Amino acid sequence: MQSGATVFESRSQAQALDWSLVLISQGIESLLAQREDDGAWTLEVAAHDWQRASESIAAYERENATVWRQELKWSGLLFDARAVFWFAALVLLHWFSATSRTNLETLGVMDRSAVMHGEWWRIITATTLHGDVAHLASNVVIGIVFLGLAMGCFGAGVALLLSLLGGALGNVASLLLHNDPFRSLGASGVVMASLGLLAAHSLVLARHERRTMLIGRGVIAGCLLVVLLGFSPKSDAIAHVGGFIAGTVLGWMALRFRSFC
Repeated sequence: MQSGATVFESRSQAQALDWSLVLISQGIESLLAQREDDGAWTLEVAAHDWQRASESIAAYERENATVWRQELKWSGLLFDARAVFWFAALVLLHWFSATSRTNLETLGVMDRSAVMHGEWWRIITATTLHGDVAHLASNVVIGIVFLGLAMGCFGAGVALLLSLLGGALGNVASLLLHNDPFRSLGASGVVMASLGLLAAHSLVLARHERRTMLIGRGVIAGCLLVVLLGFSPKSDAIAHVGGFIAGTVLGWMALRFRSFC
């Protein structure tokens, strides 16, 4: 430890990373480290910044105190269980569509011809609709994991907004790269955008990560991608890849904005 420095001890790596971003946003330099003797994660700041750093961290903790966010020990990430509510809403919407005389699929599916004739909202509404229960179930199971982890990294509102925007941009990519009449629907692009947010988070903060943790996340993400993409021959690969790329870019921009605001 440097002379004249003060150390903040966090209860987890995820919390230390959040604190580090908070201090960066306030223009306070800090050094993130893990103690060898007990494995605790710490932030070291200059003594003259201690008061400001302490107040910034305390304010952040007050604003973000919630029972929904829990650390996943095996990943170093936080999981926000509020992701369940969004996918529960998709389940209810699918049930309503199946039991109602109103054909929501016809009204909201991303139809290339309809979009090109001004019905732009289909790019967004298509992300909330599913063709059948199997399609819905696969997105719900994997989506809760990805969106929950993204919410843990970015906050519930920001992660949901960026994931939806990333999914819509994935549909835009699919729209532009298909010349023939084309129809698609499903939340897969949103799920992939959530994964993109996680990728951006890991890339921006990679200098603080241990190699084994990064490898572990990569293996988990790869397995889930196989389930999401490999078992669905009718999947829209362009929307998936577009959603992932859009989510990564949006996540990087959000983290950079958070660092400088």
